[in-house]
Amino acid sequence: MPVYNGLANGEKHAELAHRLGYSERHFQRLLAELWEQFGVDNTVEGVVDTAMQGWINVTRDIA
Repeated sequence: MPVYNGLANGEKHAELAHRLGYSERHFQRLLAELWEQFGVDNTVEGVVDTAMQGWINVTRDIA
């Protein structure tokens, strides 16, 4: 799940969109759809939710 892992490890939306081959605007729309499906309001909540589900591994020390 490259989107979730990239976000969890601090990759900026623009960087992640470019790496995955999306325009920034299209990537923002994709994220909005994902967060709506998950019932969360933003990227932080989405990353926390996916981490709690065990779908991603956070490799970066963000403390």
